Amino acid sequence: MSSPFAYCPNCGKENPPFLNQKQLLCDNCHFEYFHNTASAVGVLLRHYSQDTIRYLLIRRANQPSIGLLDVPGGFVDQGETLEQAASREFQEELGIRLGVDTLEPKYFCSVPNRYFYNNVMYFTTDIFFIADLPTTTTNTADIDSMAVLAESEVQSLEWIDPFRLSLNEMAFDSGKALLEVLKKRRL
Repeated sequence: MSSPFAYCPNCGKENPPFLNQKQLLCDNCHFEYFHNTASAVGVLLRHYSQDTIRYLLIRRANQPSIGLLDVPGGFVDQGETLEQAASREFQEELGIRLGVDTLEPKYFCSVPNRYFYNNVMYFTTDIFFIADLPTTTTNTADIDSMAVLAESEVQSLEWIDPFRLSLNEMAFDSGKALLEVLKKRRL
């Protein structure tokens, strides 16, 4: 990975050393910065219907990976727990509150990821939760009609069967890995 810094943010020296793909250490002013892994969360909404299980994904409305499928979610803000971030992101993107009407997310797995944005590669650890639709919900259209999409982030909702979805339709490596975990665990 090349340095995300053309100049030292402290003294302005051009091309400061970027060590081990994560540490800027200016040899002029000794400013030090660690480009550490960020935390991100995603929530899979799961629907059981007769003999099938489907999961709610979104189609991305912006870069990176515009038009591809993703799990509703995003970055964890400072001072937030993973659960708070998952709930906030789900509500921001879909307009649906978690933790009500039995939509209680449970930890599922975590996966390392790379997120290239605005010419900077961010390394993330993506933490995924699963929330089950109530068994009384027989039709996914009920959720579709409840959702108020953040159109700046979400083109559409798609209910998918992980066994029938091509990994190439997923926006990020972590989503592809998540599908593999779902298939392996047969959830």
